[in-house]
Amino acid sequence: MRVKKMAATAIIFSILLAVLAAFIIPAATKPAYAAPYSMEISSFNATYDVHSDRTIDVEEIVTINYTGTQNTGFYRDLPVNAGDRVYSVDVKELNNGVEENVDYSVKLEDELVILDVGDSSLKRGERTYAIRYVFAITQPADDNAIYLNIVGFGSEAPIHESNITVNLPDGFEGANLYVGDSSTPSNDLWTKVDDNTYTVSLSSLSAFEGATVDLFFAEGVLTTRFDITPYIMVIAGCALLAVLAAVKFLIFPKKILSPVVMFEAPRGMDPVEISKLIDNKVESADVTTLIYYWASKGYIKIDLSDEKDPLLIRINTELPADTPKHQLVMYNALFARGRDMVKLSSLEGSFYNTIERVRKLVNERHTGLYTKKSVCASLIFTLLGGLLMALAPIITGMVTINASLFYYPAFLAIVPAFIIYGLTETYAYAVHKLKSGMKALMIGGIILLAALFTAAYVWLLPSPIMELAPKILVCAVAYIIVMASVTIISRTDEYNRTLNEIIGFRNFIMSAEKDRLETMLNEDPELYYKILPYAQVMGVSDIWEEKFKGLTVQPPEWLIDGAGAYVNFVVLNSALRTSAAMMTTRMVARPSAPSSRSYSGGNRGGGSFGGRGGRGHGGGGFRGR
Repeated sequence: MRVKKMAATAIIFSILLAVLAAFIIPAATKPAYAAPYSMEISSFNATYDVHSDRTIDVEEIVTINYTGTQNTGFYRDLPVNAGDRVYSVDVKELNNGVEENVDYSVKLEDELVILDVGDSSLKRGERTYAIRYVFAITQPADDNAIYLNIVGFGSEAPIHESNITVNLPDGFEGANLYVGDSSTPSNDLWTKVDDNTYTVSLSSLSAFEGATVDLFFAEGVLTTRFDITPYIMVIAGCALLAVLAAVKFLIFPKKILSPVVMFEAPRGMDPVEISKLIDNKVESADVTTLIYYWASKGYIKIDLSDEKDPLLIRINTELPADTPKHQLVMYNALFARGRDMVKLSSLEGSFYNTIERVRKLVNERHTGLYTKKSVCASLIFTLLGGLLMALAPIITGMVTINASLFYYPAFLAIVPAFIIYGLTETYAYAVHKLKSGMKALMIGGIILLAALFTAAYVWLLPSPIMELAPKILVCAVAYIIVMASVTIISRTDEYNRTLNEIIGFRNFIMSAEKDRLETMLNEDPELYYKILPYAQVMGVSDIWEEKFKGLTVQPPEWLIDGAGAYVNFVVLNSALRTSAAMMTTRMVARPSAPSSRSYSGGNRGGGSFGGRGGRGHGGGGFRGR
């Protein structure tokens, strides 16, 4: 019985061992390289035609043995991290020595030009490819030397055989060849064919192992190539700027303002209309000036017993028949449901819709301030300025690197172009309202933002496609075009006449002398309060207030002050400022939104491309895909 148990145990144990072996042995014998995309480079034959301007015509004949189960091709990485450039890329497949087209595309990373070669029809076995390109060293580390990776250090696959031919210009004096990580030259492998041609043969290079040759030349032999291609886009931008100037001065000449002094609001307009016409914008605070405008007309009275919560008292049940619609809407909303008095605090959180409707009605009342043709022209030039930044890298890449390289993310450059346009347009509309300090601040802010957008453009646009200088110049010209395009916008003749009168009224507020104001006060004791709402919407209320200090200004008839606290002008004016601020705050206030909890997801890790690089320019390597 005991023998039978021992035999059964041995059988079970043997079965377990067999099952484990079925899983462990295949895993142990599995190749280290990822099986689905594994490959080996059977041979790598390259010819480097080195020119004195540090450009190198490269031809690589590479035979790849696809050993993976899911191979669809390979990546050829061409590093340009030292400011190098790659031009005229072309890839063919060799079939019995005959060149045939092969599916491939060119991609960019910040320091790599990547050739993506192959398609899903690929099968296991050997394929031979011819890869041709021009490599240019634009930022040499030595005036009289070229450090060149003749076999790149970035290949994920072993290279069984390498045969390199280097053709050199006159003036070559010597070379040092380094294989792998060795710091000792292997010059015995550097074989001379003639004075200008040398060969190198290597065998059994492991993954991420390559070779570098240091080439030394006589003084003055080497120069550096200057690529004018990206600067053509800068020249095109300058030409576009010249066209813009011609359109501006020949088709849309500037309408000169010649304001005349106006002692009252032109054409009987209320403050909200003036606010719209002086800078093409209606702020919520501008709408609330109607309260004091109505008070000066005798339509309402204002009780400032509590300056932080004024009481508005209706005197006129209805406004005059010719009153603009936006005034009627706001007046009727204030005194809705037949009430004759309303506390400011009762409007908080419920009146903002009326304020927005008033703004909309004023904007609708005053449309067509600028000619449609000039606005369309300015938008077209802005679009062209944005396209200049977008197309510069696209065209440069397609012309210099490869026709298939269409760098579509560059079209995002159109977005900041229109942001700068919008800000410049806002400045142009508000220029007659802004004081000199604010003008300088806005101009400086627009220029600073354009500089930040330029920095983002330089940083995000991959360096293989354009160098630093043309990137900056393209952006500079483009943003000048965008900002200059705003100057094309022309006012209509009617708006020009109206704006002349408004500026004349503003000039009166800013420049009126005290003796003149004293005379006018004798004729109209409430002059200060009638003009104050207009001064506020035109941004000169502080100047208007300063002019009346020292003059005898009586409290307005519309003021109700049971305590008699506002006999003094300075005290009253302070109360008016406080109440005006509270009107804006409470009348435009929206109801508080309910709080909500927010959740954030965890961090997601990302991969990165790595590898050991050689000490010289070029090289790179091959990866399976």
